[in-house]
Amino acid sequence: MKKHVDKGVFKSVHVLSAPDVSGGLDPKFTEFLKTMTLDLDDHLKETMSWKALARCFTTPFTTAVSDWLDSCWANENFDWTRYEHVMTAIRDLQNDVVQSMLALLDGPQPVEVQRVADPESYPHFGQGHMMGPFIDALAKMPIQTAERLLAANTTSQYAVEKTRLERALGDLDLAVQSYSGRLREQLLAAAVAERSSSKRSAEDDESVLQSLPSSHSQKRLRSDSGSSGEGFVPLTNGVSVSPSPSIAPSLSTEGEKSYVSVAMLRSLTRDVLETYGKH
Repeated sequence: MKKHVDKGVFKSVHVLSAPDVSGGLDPKFTEFLKTMTLDLDDHLKETMSWKALARCFTTPFTTAVSDWLDSCWANENFDWTRYEHVMTAIRDLQNDVVQSMLALLDGPQPVEVQRVADPESYPHFGQGHMMGPFIDALAKMPIQTAERLLAANTTSQYAVEKTRLERALGDLDLAVQSYSGRLREQLLAAAVAERSSSKRSAEDDESVLQSLPSSHSQKRLRSDSGSSGEGFVPLTNGVSVSPSPSIAPSLSTEGEKSYVSVAMLRSLTRDVLETYGKH
């Protein structure tokens, strides 16, 4: 009994000894009542409406979800990968809320909240909608699930043990911290992956630049090709030689035409006559 008193389950404990003689029970019981400390103000339980009880869970829920969803926007750009991680955390927290409420009121266990239909469509309504009506709808889902399973009357009053309520809210706070830590780790992992990708891209660009000829080599190639002036034939090994006089007249640039003049024909005729005319 002392253990239950220390935990706050019982306010106080007294032992009533029944008398041996008949008729002596009433005086003993009256004396017993005088020594007891009665909890007339109900310090161990709290009576509240269904809406007040639901508010105990929706307040920490909306605070956490608001911070998580707000992190999906970075420099006015929406991070869809981050949003996917946040929606997973929200669903886990919704299940924690409904299970805590059912356990507090001795309802059925376990149960899961219905999934959000088409979650990809809501960000298109804008940040204002997401941070307002969307969060309110998310907070109502576990409350409505618990209300349906408990067949709760929203106008009725519920007597809830304070210690159990405090324990349930404490467990919910631990769940929020756990999911927030998981989201931070996922955000850090995404940042590291993006940084590594940027670094690899920069290294690939540097590799491409290194694979190209240097400016000195390009200048040398241009210099070599320019040094092969008129009368020089560039070879594949980079060495150029002067052509023999016998073939030099046959060299011409692209588009240049060869022609035979009248003087050339006269000189050729004279040479033939002088050579063969003696015979």
